[in-house]
Amino acid sequence: MSSASFDELIHARNRLKICALLAPVASLEFIVLCEQLGVSDSVLSKHIKSLVDADYVVINKKTSEGQQRTWLSLSPAGRKAFNGHVAALKEIVGEAPLRIMSVVVYNSALGSSFSLRRTEMICRISSVHGH
Repeated sequence: MSSASFDELIHARNRLKICALLAPVASLEFIVLCEQLGVSDSVLSKHIKSLVDADYVVINKKTSEGQQRTWLSLSPAGRKAFNGHVAALKEIVGEAPLRIMSVVVYNSALGSSFSLRRTEMICRISSVHGH
């Protein structure tokens, strides 16, 4: 049985990033997550509350040099949910390599060109006959 399980709660962009940042470490300070995500304290707090309510994230408040600091970590349930979500995403997109292509577009009206980047997935194609 596959451990892949798409998780709607984790899938939201900022919550996915939060879990991805917390997954490889024991814990991270709240302010570090704010900086890494480029969001305000209130935006991060809202996402953390959703993850805490689902028992995916644990909050630990510590005092250091007279200041209270908030540390966050994935709970065992959160780690399992995140790993299952990543596995589900891999099943959806496959594990095919991605190729980045640069496309130069010429704008005749402006007489100039500009470069566009496009991600193209290289798909494995199997024939109906199994060749």
